[in-house]
Amino acid sequence: MKTESTNAEASVEPADAAAELQGLYHQWKDWSIRLKQAVLIDDWIQVSRCQREKEVLKTRISQLSVSHPEQTREIHRSDFARQLRLAEQEIFDLISQKVNESKMKIQQFDNSLSNLRRIQSSYIKPRQSMGLSRTG
Repeated sequence: MKTESTNAEASVEPADAAAELQGLYHQWKDWSIRLKQAVLIDDWIQVSRCQREKEVLKTRISQLSVSHPEQTREIHRSDFARQLRLAEQEIFDLISQKVNESKMKIQQFDNSLSNLRRIQSSYIKPRQSMGLSRTG
């Protein structure tokens, strides 16, 4: 599903602007579903791809909205558009949750590493005081 813009798309007739915007919103929904699935399975390469595709859509949506504000206003206010905004918030919250979980795992790892270093140093000191080397 490519979202590349062409010159033909850049000069949309006013009557077609609402229909194109509706189509762009449906593409946005498809990419949002893919994005959420990628986040859930920690597929960060796919997350990045989805976000890039949505950036292209965002640019096109903005261009269309600026060039045809009257024809696109109702689409922006529609229930479908509101549902998309709620889905975006859900994805944002999910990513935030994943970031927080990762931070906690890093902290646990750091704590474990510190504990291992303390344990190691507690074994090295008695061996040195007994005149034993590290290797044997």
